[in-house]
Amino acid sequence: MYGCSALAQYIDAVLRADYIDAGWGGVWGHVLLEARADAWLSDLYVQPDVAHSSCACSATLNGQADLADGVKLEVLDANGHRVAEATMKPDAKRTAARQLCLKALLPGVRLWSPDSPTLYTARLTLQRGGKVLDAVESRFGMRQFSVDGPHLLLNGKRLMLCGYGDHHIYPEQMAMPSDKEVHLKRLRTIKSYGFNHVRHHSTIMPPEYYDACDEVGIISMAEFPICYEEFLPEIGPVWKRHVPVVAAPTAALETYKRE
Repeated sequence: MYGCSALAQYIDAVLRADYIDAGWGGVWGHVLLEARADAWLSDLYVQPDVAHSSCACSATLNGQADLADGVKLEVLDANGHRVAEATMKPDAKRTAARQLCLKALLPGVRLWSPDSPTLYTARLTLQRGGKVLDAVESRFGMRQFSVDGPHLLLNGKRLMLCGYGDHHIYPEQMAMPSDKEVHLKRLRTIKSYGFNHVRHHSTIMPPEYYDACDEVGIISMAEFPICYEEFLPEIGPVWKRHVPVVAAPTAALETYKRE
């Protein structure tokens, strides 16, 4: 009954969206104009390794890669204190975009959990002669999910998910806001009710939302908007109804894989 009620509220809100005096068109999300050096970093990805108290950071080195003579990884705690460091020299003979990977040991690291949402920051800098050409960073928690039969484990311990469904209804903002304070306020209230998990209906939330979840201690489950079988290429009824039989689903399948 709860699910039907929530869905009805969502549909009701959508149907009335065109009749309220609110401007809700235009750009939604982030628009950036970034100045870069002739060599720069992108696609930073942090992979925690709880079992070995370490983390691996990978990134793409773009542009004139031979301009850089060093890459440094720093791991900072919540107070900005450096707790680990690793360095490497990129291959000067390769000028095309390439992948970099550095690993840092984190002795005495504190693990992330809903009851103790400890966060760290991984900062990767591209250097030449000791000067910084570019830098990227990402905040992360040391946590690992695994499965033991019917049980979900977090950092090797059984975890009971106390979750709720979120249909991303924001009557005041219309679209999902990119204001982290809005999400923090809502998630702290939800956490006070005893929840530690949220499933989002067919929605990928903005980055600020996931930052708020990490800080508050909420485990979020993203759901791709086109994940349902009825929309699948060549299989679902929606696809068969709108796409000619002769059309190859290659482009759609590649989109699914990429997203």
